[in-house]
Amino acid sequence: MTMRLVVVSIVVALAACTTPPEQERNDVATAFCQCLHSAPAAVDACVTDDALPALPPEIPDDCLTCVYTNSQRCSQLFSDCFDLCLQP
Repeated sequence: MTMRLVVVSIVVALAACTTPPEQERNDVATAFCQCLHSAPAAVDACVTDDALPALPPEIPDDCLTCVYTNSQRCSQLFSDCFDLCLQP
C-alpha cells in the first residue's frame, strides 16, 4: 500500500511539472511577438493572428530550449531559433 502511494505521488508530481503543448506554443509565440511589438494589444494580436498559426501543433524541444535561452535577446532569438521553431 505504501509503495503504491509513493508511485502515485511521483506520477502526479511529474504530471504537474509537464507544460501542456498549448502553453509551450503560447510561450514561443509570445517571445517572438514581444520582440516585434511593445504594446500589449499589439503583442496579443501578433500571438493570435501571426505567430500561433505559423507554429506546429507540438513545439520541438530544441525550439523550446532555444527560445527559453534567448527570449531576452531578440536578435539571437530570431537568428538562432526562428528556423528551429517553424520546422514541421
